[in-house]
Amino acid sequence: MGIIQSGNEGILTFVCKGVTPEQMITAGQKLKESGIALSCTIIIGLGGKALSPEHALDTARVISAIDPQYLGALTLMVEPSAPLAKAIKRGTLQLLTPLESLTELQTLIKHLNLSHCVFRSNHASNYLPLSATLPADQEKLLETLGNVIENQSLERLRPEYWRGL
Repeated sequence: MGIIQSGNEGILTFVCKGVTPEQMITAGQKLKESGIALSCTIIIGLGGKALSPEHALDTARVISAIDPQYLGALTLMVEPSAPLAKAIKRGTLQLLTPLESLTELQTLIKHLNLSHCVFRSNHASNYLPLSATLPADQEKLLETLGNVIENQSLERLRPEYWRGL
């Protein structure tokens, strides 16, 4: 299926995705019904600080409704020439800190309801590489995230200069 980005309608409109959450759910369910293995990608931090909780909860709802076999999480990185860079300069989009990104991911994972999904958050953009099978490893994943967030274990995170393609 490809990149979901977000399950929040306002965020999808803001980034000009051209599709609603319900349309993504319908398309994803049709693909699954046809027997196609489904892989989805989400972008942590896409709603910035203002929409972080809504982004996490709405995205978890969409992913749960689709119930893909594979799920990848990327963390937002904005190129200086990207349209989002203008929103950051205007102050209408505030990027998440590394720990805020992990908190958003933790909220999303906590609210996922999947039957069997290989989850990866090990892309170069991610501050904390993670891999799991959901729901089997869901509690372990939440525990790992909780420990890093609670203890503010910044030494466990990738440095900013390591993030990238």
